[in-house]
Amino acid sequence: QEGGGGGGGGKFGAGAGPAESISSLAIIYTVASITIPSLASVYNEFALKKNFDTSVHLQNFFMYFYGAVFNLVGLMGVVLFRSG
Repeated sequence: QEGGGGGGGGKFGAGAGPAESISSLAIIYTVASITIPSLASVYNEFALKKNFDTSVHLQNFFMYFYGAVFNLVGLMGVVLFRSG
C-alpha cells in the first residue's frame, strides 16, 4: 500500500463510521449494566446494616428486589434514550 496505510481500514481505523458509534453505545450499556446493580447492592447493604435483627432470608429478598427495581429503572432509561 502506498503511504504506509494502516492495515486495510478495519473497524478501528480512520473513518470507522457506524461501527465506532455502535461500540461507544455498547460501552455505555455495559457500564450502565455494571453500575446499576452495584448501586442496588450498596443501597441494600446500607439499608439492612441499620437493622441487625433482620433475617437473612428477608435481607436476600430485599437484595434481589432492589436489584430488579434498579435494573428496571435502568432498562426504562435505555428505552427512553433510544426512543427519543
